[in-house]
Amino acid sequence: MAGYDAFISYSHAKDRRIATALQSAVQKLGKPWYRRRALRVFRDDASLSATPHLWPSIEQALGSSRFFILLASPEAAASEWVGKEVAYWLDHNGVETLLLAVTDGELAWNRSAGDFTTREKCPLPAVLMRRFVDEPRWVDLRQYRDIVDPDNVDFTSLAADFASIIHGQPKEDLLSQEVLQQRRALRLAWSAAGALTVLTLSTAAGGIAAYLSRQEAIAQRDRAERTVTAATSTANSLVGDVALKLRETVGMPIGVIGEILGRIEKLQDGLIAYNQTDTALQRSRAIARREISQTLRIQGDHAAARETALEALAILEPILAAHPEDAELRREVSLTLNRIGEALFGEGQYEKSLGYFTRSLAIRQDLARLSTEPSPQRDLALSYERVADAQNALRHSDEARESHLAAFQIRQALAIAADKPEFQFDLSVSYDRLARAAAGREEAIKLYSESLAIRQELVDRDPRNADWQRALAASYDDIGNCFLDLGRNDKAVEAYRHGLEIREQLARQNPDIARGRALLAMSLYNLGRAGDQPQQRYTDALDLLHKLAVAGKLPVDLSALPAEIERRLREAANK
Repeated sequence: MAGYDAFISYSHAKDRRIATALQSAVQKLGKPWYRRRALRVFRDDASLSATPHLWPSIEQALGSSRFFILLASPEAAASEWVGKEVAYWLDHNGVETLLLAVTDGELAWNRSAGDFTTREKCPLPAVLMRRFVDEPRWVDLRQYRDIVDPDNVDFTSLAADFASIIHGQPKEDLLSQEVLQQRRALRLAWSAAGALTVLTLSTAAGGIAAYLSRQEAIAQRDRAERTVTAATSTANSLVGDVALKLRETVGMPIGVIGEILGRIEKLQDGLIAYNQTDTALQRSRAIARREISQTLRIQGDHAAARETALEALAILEPILAAHPEDAELRREVSLTLNRIGEALFGEGQYEKSLGYFTRSLAIRQDLARLSTEPSPQRDLALSYERVADAQNALRHSDEARESHLAAFQIRQALAIAADKPEFQFDLSVSYDRLARAAAGREEAIKLYSESLAIRQELVDRDPRNADWQRALAASYDDIGNCFLDLGRNDKAVEAYRHGLEIREQLARQNPDIARGRALLAMSLYNLGRAGDQPQQRYTDALDLLHKLAVAGKLPVDLSALPAEIERRLREAANK
């Protein structure tokens, strides 16, 4: 098992939110752009897979950690688990590597007694009393207990007290002016992504080469190098923290996302022209190419999406050959392989798509074996689903069923271990897949209903998440199809209407997403075949599909639908 830089111990009843924020802030401080984190911090909700052997797993994490961060509070002081974790740490490591943060209660040092004062609201477990020779430095996080933003500058500064000790470098280096400016730029990017991109292009891409040509001193060259690094990091952050998140937001035109990504690429071109051998720049370029591919696929241009993702893979594979042990890089390659497979799947090239999905799966199986954290497990489940989709398309039903079951088992374990929205959504996807392989329609309705309940709860939590809205509409379609097969047309119409309402709203808010308009046509078609105003529903659906076909954006998997609707219209006219 890979070691941890720190272990966070806290009261689950009161401090789960602030522990999560602290873990995020500490892990990110000082990280290179191409890594998800600079430090590995253990927090049981985030780091433990579902297991009946809870204490041995925690003990193993404690034994492989370099520092111990205690979120002290009266609840933590009364917690049997916190006391057990602290006792283990003291027995094996002492107090020198134990770091204190107070989230509630009163912590006061009694100089004459040489110990902390024991009061009613003392936040320290009893096992810590009389263990300190001198008063230790502690961080006051009490104002952030109820409301905390891990990107808040003041909170980040407090988190840097821990990160600097763990990194073994001065706090001011972690909180340099470049880092603070970058964080402010990211917050501004949410409200003015286009303007920020233009500004970055004008100041970084054109300015770096001119600046370097004018400067000759070593110190000035060093500053220029830091500017390149900051610009590279900004470009990557614009991809990950602006373009991708905006793409998931209801009402954000996908064309705007494509424009932002295109401008980021121009910035990267300028940076690469300055240093063509810089690996970080090449990786940044590949990430942008891959996400442009995803945007093209959403817009319905699968061929362009495939070629763009192949370009990203051509950049990453030589870098991986030179650094085969780089786990983050291997994951980037697996993501790119999936993008190629998804584009091929959209073109109807199922055999080729299966080949790319299988290559990605092999990488993720290795990464999951090397880590106990949830992210590699989640990636693995997604790869199993991609493989199963291609297997189903090729009519390899038994193999697809095994792949779906493997994904479901992983996702169920993750959802049980931590109540995170993304884990719950993943579990709903697995319920869908199992329902499609169910023996009968009644069983399928039960499984689809499980999926729908999860998605409705997620949409209620965050109505702005377009992916969850689309998935909820699909759940209504799936249940409606089952009722229609059972001859219960009234229940089918009820379900289809719910799906139609969601898709009409999404189509109004995101009119340039081709698949969204195609699925709106599918909702109309479903209502027509269930007997709900069939003539009007079929006509409206056909009009939508013809417009997509003329624009060359009709999804391949729905290419036969216009002919089917025309057939039904002819039958209705002849009755």
